[in-house]
Amino acid sequence: MKKYLITGITCFCIVIAACKKSSHNPKQTNTASTCKLTSAILNATSNTPTTENFTYDAKNRLIKDSQGTSSFDFSYTDNKITIITAIDTKELTLENGRVISYSDNTGETGTITYNNDGYLDKITYYFNGVLDATDTRTYVNGNLTGYIETPSANNPQNPTLTETFAYDTTITASSFYEVSPLYYSTPFYIAGLYGKEPKGLLIKSSITYNTPNEPVNSVNNDFKYDKDPVTGNYSTITTHQIGTHDIRGKAVNFDFTNITKLSYACDK
Repeated sequence: MKKYLITGITCFCIVIAACKKSSHNPKQTNTASTCKLTSAILNATSNTPTTENFTYDAKNRLIKDSQGTSSFDFSYTDNKITIITAIDTKELTLENGRVISYSDNTGETGTITYNNDGYLDKITYYFNGVLDATDTRTYVNGNLTGYIETPSANNPQNPTLTETFAYDTTITASSFYEVSPLYYSTPFYIAGLYGKEPKGLLIKSSITYNTPNEPVNSVNNDFKYDKDPVTGNYSTITTHQIGTHDIRGKAVNFDFTNITKLSYACDK
C-alpha cells in the first residue's frame, strides 16, 4: 500500500501555485513568466529548519527532489516515469498523459481509473499479486471532498484511512506537490498526471487512520498562504496541525504550527 501520512509529530511539507500548471513538470507553475520551484525551507522558523531542493532538465521536468542525503531521482520515456530512491524503484505507466498503473521492486502494484469528468476515481492496490486495498473518492463541483482507503479481506489488520478536504472556492488554484489533496491518495503524486486537479484552494483537511485494536490516529490541518506581490507566487505557507497519534498503544495529543518558505527561478 502507499505510504501513510500520519507519522508522529511531523509536519506535511507543502507547496502550491495559484496559476495554470504544466503537465510536463510536477513542480512548475506558469505565470506571466515561467517559474520553477527551486527550494522549500521546511520548519522555517524553528531551530532545525531543513531545505528541500528541486532540479530540472532542459524540458523543465523534475529530475531530482533532494533533502539532505535523501533524494528522489526521476527519468522519463514516452509512457513511463521511473522514480528511484535509496529504498525502492517505482515505475508509473501513462496513457493519454495520465497514470493508469504503477509498480515497484517490493512487489507492490496498482491500477488507477478515472471518472467521466476526468478526475481520479479509484485505485486498487495489490501486493505480490494479491488484493491489498481499494480507495475511492468523492467530488463536489470539481473539488475532491473526501476519500477512503479500505483494506481487503486479505489484510483485516490493516488500517482504514479516511480524509476530507475543504476549499476556498473563490480562488482557482492549480496545486502541486504535497498541498494537493491528490498527494495524500496516490502512490506517488506528480501534478497533472492523475487527471484534473481540484478547482479550489485547499484550506482544511481532516484525516483519520483507524487500525483494529489500536487508538485512532487523527490530524486536522488548516492552511494559510502568503503571496509574493511581484510574481504572484506563493512565498509562505503556514500549516496549523492538531491531532492525536498512537504511540505504543497510547493516544498522544499534539498541536503545532509549521511555516514553509518557497523560492523560485523565473524566466524573464
